Amino acid sequence: MKKLTFALFVAAGAMMFVSCGPKMDTPENVGKSVLEAFKSQDEEKVGELYVTKEEMTALFEEAGKTQMDSSAKAMYDGVKKEFVEGFDANMTKVKTESFKGTNEEAKEENINWEKVEFVRVESKEEVDFGMKALNGKVFFKTETGTEFYLRFNALQTGDSWKLVSVNGIGQKK
Repeated sequence: MKKLTFALFVAAGAMMFVSCGPKMDTPENVGKSVLEAFKSQDEEKVGELYVTKEEMTALFEEAGKTQMDSSAKAMYDGVKKEFVEGFDANMTKVKTESFKGTNEEAKEENINWEKVEFVRVESKEEVDFGMKALNGKVFFKTETGTEFYLRFNALQTGDSWKLVSVNGIGQKK
């Protein structure tokens, strides 16, 4: 049940607008792509980093092949219906809110995206129900030398990672 809960939590972030985007084959490339997309301040460019409905459908189809007890299967079926069938209805709203929310946080922290510099990526990979998830932070420095990070979650689709969420900004302590 714990594995199903984790896999479904990661899948929950998949309600984002998506398109084809840059190759994100390593955690470091994911972080660099996320930072570059935010530096551009182009919402469409950020959206290109997200998993597509087709990719999410394929991930759920594969995850559904995993052995589950009846209660886990019922939960999986409900979440699959919500996140795959409801993908189109919710993705634009969630992606836009994430983009705007992250930028509001950046404004509060006086971050000038044009002048940030990549530092490093810290990430952790987990596999549940055949879905390989990446939870990470891309660290960057501002023009004043203050270090911040963007939190992100991604799923592996084929030989690439695709975002399922960007969870705002934090300051390195």
